[in-house]
Amino acid sequence: MKNLVLLFLFFFAQLSFAQISIEKDDPRPKTVPDFYKSKLSDIEAEIADLRIGKSEVIATSPGNLSVYAVYYEEKDDLQRQANYNSAVGARNPVYYAKKDAGTKPVVYFVGPVHG
Repeated sequence: MKNLVLLFLFFFAQLSFAQISIEKDDPRPKTVPDFYKSKLSDIEAEIADLRIGKSEVIATSPGNLSVYAVYYEEKDDLQRQANYNSAVGARNPVYYAKKDAGTKPVVYFVGPVHG
């Protein structure tokens, strides 16, 4: 019972300090441009409409949502022997990825992770 009361007080305190409405000096919300895709339906539509590259579901989020990767070329064989943290711990990045001047660049975008 004590834990339930503490939990209730915690959530009540969070709500009482949360800003519910826009106040006089707050910045006004701006119109979001059409090219900014933020809804799940927008992302699903973009993935379904891919004309170049291929998409793959690489993970499922804790909320049971798909996490996509889009590949535009074949991946280079980086001869990985360890994950990134292990390679850093060994003080040798070659264990993570053996790269040379001909290795293709990789771009990684992370969206609003805290929604």
